[in-house]
Amino acid sequence: MPTSDINLPVSLMSILWSQLDEWRTADTAKAPVALPNPTACLQGLFVFALVWSLGGSLERSGRDKFSAFLRDLLARKVQGGPERSDYDLGPGLVVKHPEQGLAVEVPEVGAQTG
Repeated sequence: MPTSDINLPVSLMSILWSQLDEWRTADTAKAPVALPNPTACLQGLFVFALVWSLGGSLERSGRDKFSAFLRDLLARKVQGGPERSDYDLGPGLVVKHPEQGLAVEVPEVGAQTG
């Protein structure tokens, strides 16, 4: 399916924004959702939006490459420096991984913490 490059981040943000309905409700009588790790949940929602906005618009061969790259990126297996040889991400792009923890730890919504 043909896409416009400029529309891909718009699609990503639209999908992400739609997933945040539970947290941005205008109903003040409704109790807020309590999550054991809201940062990890938000990261998971971002990855979901990334997969469906960018990956969903690719043909099969592109999806396989995107999937392999994203899995390696989340597992911190992508070389960080601009002189990388594993993936061609364009000139001068530096990949920075989080300093601590996993890039994505998605808890089940409503899961009990102990």
